[in-house]
Amino acid sequence: MAKQSLLSIVLRVKAKGFDAALMRAGKSLQKFGSKATAAGKTLTASLTAPLLAITAIAGKSAVDFEFAMAKVAAVGGFTAQEMGKLEAQAKALGASTSKSASEVAGLQLELSKLGKSQGEIESMTEGILSLGIAFDEDLGTVAAEVGATLNRFGLDASATNGVVDVLAKAFGSSALDLDKFGAAMAKAGPTANALGISLEDTTAAIGILTNNGIEASTAGTALTKAMTTLAKK
Repeated sequence: MAKQSLLSIVLRVKAKGFDAALMRAGKSLQKFGSKATAAGKTLTASLTAPLLAITAIAGKSAVDFEFAMAKVAAVGGFTAQEMGKLEAQAKALGASTSKSASEVAGLQLELSKLGKSQGEIESMTEGILSLGIAFDEDLGTVAAEVGATLNRFGLDASATNGVVDVLAKAFGSSALDLDKFGAAMAKAGPTANALGISLEDTTAAIGILTNNGIEASTAGTALTKAMTTLAKK
């Protein structure tokens, strides 16, 4: 039997070592591939779930907005052209402020319930929106109160910004807030208007009573009695 050369023996040994290393590397790569696949599935799930949630939210927001605008149309009896203007305004304000288009539509709905025209709603919306944002109030509630205040004092839509300014000053400098103002003014407002007392003076008087710890509804009743007594005298 012929002797094997040292070179062939060395090469064979190295080849066996290389084969073993290659097999080990192959197994490692296989494990890595499995882990990478699993990680990919996890990553996909992690990304897909939020994306689906965002899509669902966006879809729900769109449905809510369309439903809100449909209610505005039904209550106000507006034409398609009028609704187009209101919808455009709601979308624009929803995109440029901290309130959503659906919230703006809720504001418009409350004004339509008060019998405001499309033009009046358009002119009133931004002022009411500003007050709602400034004091973090629900836009529909703000709209209902501002609209009711206009009606109590016999004011038209053009006076909206003036009313908003009075409320903003009162809320910012006294213990009054929207709920307290509404409760007191529901009692005192009609009497004040009948006696020719301005919104500014009536609001100031309510603010003083509230600052002195008198509950809002009680303050409105007391102020009504005081005004009536003064009128008789």
